[in-house]
Amino acid sequence: QNLPLVAVQHHHAHILATLAEKGLQKEVLGFSFDGTGYGNDGTIWGGEVLRVNGAKMTRLAGLGSFRLLGGSAAVKEPRRAALGLLFEGYALDEVLRLECPTVAAFTPDEITKLHLLWGKGLNAPLSSSMGRLFDAVASLTGLKQQLGYEGQSGLIMERLYDPAVTQHYDLPIKEEMIDTVPMIRAMLDDLRQGIDAATVISRFFNTLVRLIMTISAEYPELPVVLSGGVFQNRTLLRLVCQSLNKAGREYYFQESTPINDGGVALGQIWAVI
Repeated sequence: QNLPLVAVQHHHAHILATLAEKGLQKEVLGFSFDGTGYGNDGTIWGGEVLRVNGAKMTRLAGLGSFRLLGGSAAVKEPRRAALGLLFEGYALDEVLRLECPTVAAFTPDEITKLHLLWGKGLNAPLSSSMGRLFDAVASLTGLKQQLGYEGQSGLIMERLYDPAVTQHYDLPIKEEMIDTVPMIRAMLDDLRQGIDAATVISRFFNTLVRLIMTISAEYPELPVVLSGGVFQNRTLLRLVCQSLNKAGREYYFQESTPINDGGVALGQIWAVI
């Protein structure tokens, strides 16, 4: 039909969907956290920090990529996402010696075979997904090793948050990559010391809030936008909004349109009108 074809990246569209709902035409700092979306570099994105100005998008940072063992199977089995993260921070023999629910969910032979696939990148795509990070934490803390539906782990975790827990984990940013390895190591240390799952999960939530606030502080001139399916998590959204309010920041999130993938098409339209 001789019409122009305009491609709008998935996580960019999440942020634009918020601007469309609010009727805004302004440059923003976007936190686009979800389960799966094809990234500009050919990997699976989902933990993205974006500077968005209409059709222009710059990726400022993203979760450090880890392999989803078994591909789509990792969406249904948090233990696979968690094991992929463990392979990023530990050698195979160290993983086999770890005493944690994720390792206990596999046989040693299964772990060895999956490590071989991980090393070769076979049926193990790279992902920076915040949704899969939630799944991994659910596995590591023994909450869930297999899911009935995507996002189930986050729903379970949001109910366990304890506001009395004020500690957080270290989540450093190195060369535009949010390094999850120190946090995973610290979580396992806490669990080995007998700290309960609810406390570890509460510290995880606090860590994500601190991450968002730390990055936001570097761009004080930009309004903050929160979008993507991960922000369906009521605990995370509430905690982030409370911190942004306290800091006096201008921020937006979707309230009358879907904040999950149901809003992507709206954002894509907003990019070209």
